[in-house]
Amino acid sequence: MNYIRNILITDVGHPVTASAIETLRGVASCTYNIIGIDHSVANYPVGRLWVDQHYVVPSPEDIEGYTRAVLDICIQHKVDVIVPWTNEEAIIFAEHASIFSDHNIKILTSDVSGINKVVDKYFLMNNLKEFGFATPLYHSVDTLQELVSAVKILGYPAKKVVVKPRNLSGARGFCLLDQDSDISERGFSSLPFSAYLEIIKHLPHAKQNNLDLIAMEYLSGEDYSVDVLARESKSIAIIPRLRLQATGGVSSMGETIEAPKVSRIASNVVEAFGLN
Repeated sequence: MNYIRNILITDVGHPVTASAIETLRGVASCTYNIIGIDHSVANYPVGRLWVDQHYVVPSPEDIEGYTRAVLDICIQHKVDVIVPWTNEEAIIFAEHASIFSDHNIKILTSDVSGINKVVDKYFLMNNLKEFGFATPLYHSVDTLQELVSAVKILGYPAKKVVVKPRNLSGARGFCLLDQDSDISERGFSSLPFSAYLEIIKHLPHAKQNNLDLIAMEYLSGEDYSVDVLARESKSIAIIPRLRLQATGGVSSMGETIEAPKVSRIASNVVEAFGLN
């Protein structure tokens, strides 16, 4: 029997959503009517080509306006499931889950408690340590003085150091501090610390002692992305991918591989954090 399901996917202009939609289209046992939303007009020309219906909604920063607009779309199209594609949107849906469940709309995300354990990188590291997982060395950074101190403690310039915002994704704000870095080759994603400090000190957040960064030990070696489908802390499917090339923090070229150790760690993290 062929079922029809109505799915709403957020941030549908994101490059990765295309492959997810292509996979859904290939499921023989179910026909998916896919509704896509974006809050950026810049994504509109691309995102609308991948879905059956497309809408531009208010920014998630306008939580009330965003939630109301999405709920209206869901009711209009009798949406069965919402798939949030960003951390910011996942938090909003988790916090307003009851509004959608009143209309029998399921949300493919963990609850607020689970999300909050992982989206803030500093809290994530703390939680991993608490649960007994190995972590790189790391320091929370809010002031320029804390930044200088953390980078020194982590061994710079003899060792490379990673600095990134605690709550952003997609490599936004990421910088590899490398004394030998050449800006003509790596751009602003890799800089000597002196150049990075000169840039960061002019930011409003720096003047307010609210940089909200995490400075971390640089780990070399192979880089894995792991997709996990989980229900009530138990992993149903685990797909490890070896990153071969990344664009804007997103794996743009990779290889799905057998990696039992990586899969085991991912499964243990899901269970320890109570993800769903």
